[in-house]
Amino acid sequence: MKKISIVLLFALSSLLFANFLFAQETKETESYLIGVGDQLDIYVYPGEEFSKLVTVGDDGEMTMPIIGKMKVSGLTVKQLTENLTKEIKRYVANPQVTITVRKFGKPSQIYLTGLVLRPGTYPYREGLMFLELISLAGGPLERANIENIKITRGTERNVIYVDMRKDARLEPGDIIEVTKLEAIPPLQILGQVRSPGKYDYRKNIKLLEAITLAGGFTDNADLKNVRVHRSVPNPTTIKIDMNEVLLKGEMQKDVTLQGGDVVYVPKTGIAWWNWFIDNVAPTLTLISALVLLFRTI
Repeated sequence: MKKISIVLLFALSSLLFANFLFAQETKETESYLIGVGDQLDIYVYPGEEFSKLVTVGDDGEMTMPIIGKMKVSGLTVKQLTENLTKEIKRYVANPQVTITVRKFGKPSQIYLTGLVLRPGTYPYREGLMFLELISLAGGPLERANIENIKITRGTERNVIYVDMRKDARLEPGDIIEVTKLEAIPPLQILGQVRSPGKYDYRKNIKLLEAITLAGGFTDNADLKNVRVHRSVPNPTTIKIDMNEVLLKGEMQKDVTLQGGDVVYVPKTGIAWWNWFIDNVAPTLTLISALVLLFRTI
């Protein structure tokens, strides 16, 4: 008797577990987003004349007996079941509609990852645009690289890049990654400027603008021999005659800077000579006088 009870208990547990798995599978099926190319097995009782194996076309529609064409792409299985039940009720009393996905076609979802407020999976619909999806996700977070969004697309896993400031049409199955903006080294502006030091880099900043940030040139600046020392991609020094930019208006000669550039403005030769006369020459005269004095002793 005890053995029979154990067997019955095991059978009951197995049945409950099977029901649980069926319920989970049904729940997942109901939430599945129908997409282009999906093959749906639709069974209706009573009203078997509505039962049919259909394939969702490239236009996102399927054709049902008597009812005709229906837009189904982007709907969940549960939503389509409810819509079909409502339509069939016009011809059959209390129809029971069951939909099974027999074959999956093209992906019907888009995957958004990275620095957005709400990353995750989003339903695809015809005509969905990139900026609309970003808006649905709550927008980009701070330090998001909005100029270089990575999109992996298609069965070939092709990679393209888009700018968040521009719009682009999305495709089902797109995997979108919003990466972190890498820190850009500051500019260093040294020498004969009024406020030498480090300054945050701005995209497409020109040399003249950077000099202005540093307060402009001093009176002793050698404008003809301004230098930009650059380490990336290879160490190099660029010499610029700023007189041609400032006095002749040849703005095309104003250099576009990169992050990490070191700008050096030297003193003019006259300024160096004045400094020499004021600071070094008196010392040299004193030394010469002392040498002459010791020689006469």
